[in-house]
Amino acid sequence: MKLLLNTESFSGTGFSHIIAKNGDYILHSKNKNALIDGDNFLNTFQQKAEITSSMTFQKFCQDIANRKKGTITFKVNGDNMRTLTYTPLDNCDWYLLSIVPSTMYSQNIQNFISLAIAVLALGIAVVFFIFIAFLLYTSNKKNKEITNIAYIDPITQGFTQVRFEKELLDRAKDFVPYTFISLDLRKFKLINASFGSENGDKVLRHVYVCIKKHLAKDEFVTRVNADNFNIYLHTIDEGKIKERLHSIADEINKYNQECQLPYYIPLSCGCYIVKDNAQELIVVRDKANIARKTNKNIPNYYLCNIVFYNDLEHQMLLKEKEMENMMEKALDEEEFIIYLQPKVSLKTGKIIGSEALVRWDSPEKGLIPPDDFIPFFEKNDFIIKLDMYVFEVVCKILRKWIDEGKIVHPISVNLSRNHLHHPNFLEEYRKIQQKYEIPDQYIEIELTETVVFENLEMLKTIIDEIHKYGYKCSMDDFGSSYSSLNVLKEIPVDILKLDRVSFSSENDKRGEDIVETVISLAKKLGMETIAEGIETIPQVELLKSMECDAIQGYVFSKPVPVDQLETLVQDDPEMMSV
Repeated sequence: MKLLLNTESFSGTGFSHIIAKNGDYILHSKNKNALIDGDNFLNTFQQKAEITSSMTFQKFCQDIANRKKGTITFKVNGDNMRTLTYTPLDNCDWYLLSIVPSTMYSQNIQNFISLAIAVLALGIAVVFFIFIAFLLYTSNKKNKEITNIAYIDPITQGFTQVRFEKELLDRAKDFVPYTFISLDLRKFKLINASFGSENGDKVLRHVYVCIKKHLAKDEFVTRVNADNFNIYLHTIDEGKIKERLHSIADEINKYNQECQLPYYIPLSCGCYIVKDNAQELIVVRDKANIARKTNKNIPNYYLCNIVFYNDLEHQMLLKEKEMENMMEKALDEEEFIIYLQPKVSLKTGKIIGSEALVRWDSPEKGLIPPDDFIPFFEKNDFIIKLDMYVFEVVCKILRKWIDEGKIVHPISVNLSRNHLHHPNFLEEYRKIQQKYEIPDQYIEIELTETVVFENLEMLKTIIDEIHKYGYKCSMDDFGSSYSSLNVLKEIPVDILKLDRVSFSSENDKRGEDIVETVISLAKKLGMETIAEGIETIPQVELLKSMECDAIQGYVFSKPVPVDQLETLVQDDPEMMSV
């Protein structure tokens, strides 16, 4: 589409845009004469264009809304007259706008009239209709090319995702329950790596043809991206859905029947049964994708693994109800235990602090990892009670170290975003601290990066309160989502914790430059830097060369029970020569 739009006409003075029905640009010509700018053509046209024809702006907008063709002449900033021709595109709410200087437009019409007079003997009407037919042919050809690009997948020659979604939306008017399937080829990257991308494309085409072969008349499929397909099925019977998907898997792998060394293409399928029309398509697709991704827990020796989201949802509700029934008793009976993960200085190799992490040691369920219960506790607000419990246990640990004359270092505790909705919550922290008589310098509060984007002003107030009590404040997970360097300017934290995602790729020079820049900037702003999730010595050496202050990660120690950390600190205060 970009190639077509950037094709100039009338000696480079003519150009085209594609806009949506509401005037938003779908594609914007890069022609130097395209003075009508902005995000919405209609808004900018109303502001900047001086209409010189009998056509009004209101009539122009009305034509666009009613999918009518037409022309309108105008000037911009007193410049030469221009003629705009607007034409609706097939099968969508888009418009093709063609803009040329009116003099060129008139000149071409005049040339045509002169030609018509010259061949009057052959019939003016015939020539005129040939000319009109040529214009219509050119317009329709361009229309068809654009439609093909939008609607036909170049690899499978089937539906694109845009066409698939349009078909779904068309059926929403006369809604009937259906099943949305997210299908993925397991380990498809190995096919590309072993046989090349050209053969990989042939495999994708083969898979598409096999799926299509097993679809009913009004069912359809699209290749969403890479080796991921979406399928629309009329049936909502789980037994029939499984039967059809297994048949598709058998069809895809039928070529292996005569192979001495078969190479199977197993499928992962996530199914979501849609029984009402209230959910947005993106939600439906997400639920099918979630079901598909849980296939990683199923042995991969099946040709087709199938998971229904409805089952997952039911299982999740049962799991959450079970945790809800257990959580208060678990807190009272101290089933939540604290693990500490050391933070190690890159200058001295010694432990300079640790982070408190909570685990649920259930007598019935065993050790429950935090990812299984923290999100639910944040949803039902129980996380506030748990955070306060963790903070009190940390104060008890610090008091014990002080009383026993052991080496004492600061312990950081995580602060859930839920606390921000409860004013004066830090006063409760202060009371617990004073109860155990813990010096301020041993307490550090960790805030996650995501909290910043929820309410920046409130967060700045909270940080000021933290500093007022003499505690240190760190920003956890910096770089995990939408980090902005402006954030560093706005929030006066003491410590910046760089998320592991910043170090996940090896030999990523661009990523390394960004990390080094952030570390340097943090130093200029008076912040310490800690890199978390570090697992290899090369990562340690790299961060040391960047003058990062400290490391937290499995390369030194995983989170351990309190007594094990005490042994690490007391017996061997230097973790590693770095």
